Order: sequence, then C-alpha cells, then structure tokens
Amino acid sequence: MSGGCQALQHSAVLLPCHGRFVSASSRPFHEYAKRPGGPVGLHWRIPNVQGRRAIRHALFDSNSWKSFVHARLAVAMGNKGCLSLFGRDPETHRCWPGT
Repeated sequence: MSGGCQALQHSAVLLPCHGRFVSASSRPFHEYAKRPGGPVGLHWRIPNVQGRRAIRHALFDSNSWKSFVHARLAVAMGNKGCLSLFGRDPETHRCWPGT
C-alpha cells in the first residue's frame, strides 16, 4: 500500500483504502468519534495516523457497501433507486474489448 498511490500521476487526490469486515459484535463506523485528521462518513472513515508508522488511508465497511450495491442492482432499470453499470453499450466497459 505504501508506494501504489504515491507513484501515480494524480497522487495528490488519491487515497489508498481497504474494506473492513464489521461483524454484529464490532463497533459500527458511525459510532467512531469525529476527531481532527480522522473524518468519518457514511460507512467509511479515515483513521488518524499521525505519530504512527502508517500511511494515511481510508477504511470502509465492505459488508454495508456490498449490500447497498446488491440492493440497487436488484431494482428494475428505470425505477427509483436502480443502478446501471453498462448503459446501452457493454463493450465500453469491458476490460478486454472483444472478449
């Protein structure tokens, strides 16, 4: 994680992140106290790493976001709350065109 985002052209606006499993017995992200240098948002947070040997990064509740996306994909196209990945031409979103 240390060199990936720093080596990119847009490193000033990129932030490494990773998902965190939040079980029923874990503290939910919205219960973390808001502190300077450690913002908290909707199912994500940026821990304050000042004074530690860590790189500033974001954490997100992977289960919450997977559930959010799954619920949106289950809504019929055109209905309120639907999510479209490909629009009208799926070729434009293929990693390897023609496969």
